[in-house]
Amino acid sequence: YKRVRGNVQAFTLIQIGLSAFVYDRDSNSFLARSYNFYLFPRQCGSHDPRTMFQSSSVTFLQRLDFDFNKVIFEGISFLNLEQEESLRKQKFRRLVQDISEVKKRLQRVITWLSNAEAGSTVDVGPLDNACHEIFKQEVKKKIPDLVDSEIVGGRQTVTCLKAAKTALMTIDVFVSRGDNGENEEDSETGAVDWNELIDEALGFTKVFRHLCKSKKPVVGHNLLHDLMFFFEKFHRPLPGNTSTSLRAIRFSDF
Repeated sequence: YKRVRGNVQAFTLIQIGLSAFVYDRDSNSFLARSYNFYLFPRQCGSHDPRTMFQSSSVTFLQRLDFDFNKVIFEGISFLNLEQEESLRKQKFRRLVQDISEVKKRLQRVITWLSNAEAGSTVDVGPLDNACHEIFKQEVKKKIPDLVDSEIVGGRQTVTCLKAAKTALMTIDVFVSRGDNGENEEDSETGAVDWNELIDEALGFTKVFRHLCKSKKPVVGHNLLHDLMFFFEKFHRPLPGNTSTSLRAIRFSDF
């Protein structure tokens, strides 16, 4: 067990074949539908897995014309429960940081408004898209007479929050969103939706969870080795204790 556990922890899965069998009463036989999945662990937030390949294994697959490009470019991501929980905690920590930053910028605007003259402006600095959406909502709550509109200027998007015009003054508040305040994730996807990112990173794990939930029997050749891979990559890190792991792998802990 310890030897196989070491291999399972060191290597990753790059292909899984599954066949689903359905009993057909009319023909008194089973209908099989086979599926082939290419897998590749993807980076998501702070989750940046390392993948190791063994030279002899790569040579063997190469002789069988295995499509390594498909693994890299189209491989489905996956997470186990521990990795998913870590990402969801990261999402919460980021949300707390975003709210704290928005409060600082909002206080700057409120302080400025108390002494602002007609036609004057304030730049609250670069905000990433996630912070910017929170900022707009908070501004509307704290300063209800402001409305907003989008202005596109070159590569940089500027949000203009304009006060209702009165006989005395018009006040403009500019919030710039540029390269200085955005990380790569924000600039590519817009406002970061961590739920969507985590859902995408789960990938094949959702298939695994569906198999567990279905409670259908699983049949395979040398299946203990496969189940240990499934447990480690899609459920939880394999326990160090042999008796504990065998009880868990019997799906009692799934």
